[in-house]
Order: sequence, then structure tokens, then C-alpha cells
Amino acid sequence: LKLTPEQISMIDVKQQEVRDAMQALYPGGFGQMTPEERQQRMAKAQELQDKAVVEIMGLRFRQLELQQQGPVAITRKTVADELKLTDAQQKQVADLQTQANADRRAAMQGVDYQNMSDTDRQALAAKMWDMQKSEGDKILALLTDTQKTQWKAMQGTPFTFPAPVAPGAAPAAVPVAVPKA
Repeated sequence: LKLTPEQISMIDVKQQEVRDAMQALYPGGFGQMTPEERQQRMAKAQELQDKAVVEIMGLRFRQLELQQQGPVAITRKTVADELKLTDAQQKQVADLQTQANADRRAAMQGVDYQNMSDTDRQALAAKMWDMQKSEGDKILALLTDTQKTQWKAMQGTPFTFPAPVAPGAAPAAVPVAVPKA
């Protein structure tokens, strides 16, 4: 990461700030919360972590994170707010995410990951990647031209990430660009 001494000194401070803020978000744990409350608190926790990382690492880290996550990152409140998604767009994105999650759960039914071969794990990883790409394509289709331009700008200069690898499988020999749809 090539952190500067200043960045390194900020890590412990920011970690403690995030830890304290997260404890305040979950005073009694998840047990007494509704699913909506859990989702709101998790979004707030993600926002706190995002802010701390950007303060330490700078804007480029956030750009790379958005590139790596692809359009699915638009489901995050901070990203949706920055793109100024309308209430209707946010509902459509939430509906797409709900359906995509159901599709992923259905695809994993009966999968015995522990006993899969490397080839089967790679095939499953490819299938999950295709599902995520499809979800991202559908999310991008909901954006206006102005929002699409802003989304591209939020990602900064394109970076080539190594190909995703299923846990337990051998990595690919050649890095490939992660599609951004």
C-alpha cells in the first residue's frame, strides 16, 4: 500500500473512532432490532468505515473500491446519495438487489462447497460473477446520462485488478480487467 508515516499513525486513531461509533450503533446487539433497523445501522457503520478509510488513504482508495465493487456499489446509501438517485430509482435498485439476493441464494441451494473440485469452484465463482455483472448492468440501466457520467468520474482512472479466484482454487496466471459495465 506504500503508506506514509502520517497515514500509519492515523490508523490506530481512526480504528478506535470507528470502533467507538459502532459500539454506539449497537448498544444491545442485533437481537432486538428489526431487519430495517439492522440494515440502517449497517449502512451507517459502512459510512463510518468509508469515511475513515478515505481520511487515511485518500480518494484513490475509494475510487478503486468503487471500481472493484462495480455498479452494485450504487446500492450503498453514500454512493446513491452522491449520485442523487431519486426515490423511485432507489426503490428500483432495492428491488433489483432483493431479486439478485434471492437468485444467489437459489443458485447456492444444494451446493457442497467443501467437497467441490477446483474446477467446480471456479465454475461457481464464474456463475456468481456473471450474476453480479447482470445485477450491475440492470442498476446502470436505471441511471440518467448525467448520473452515469458522474458514476464514471467517481471511479477515477481505470485500474486492472487480478482475476477473481474462488477460495481454495489456484489463482489465474494473468491479471484481467474487472468489467465495469
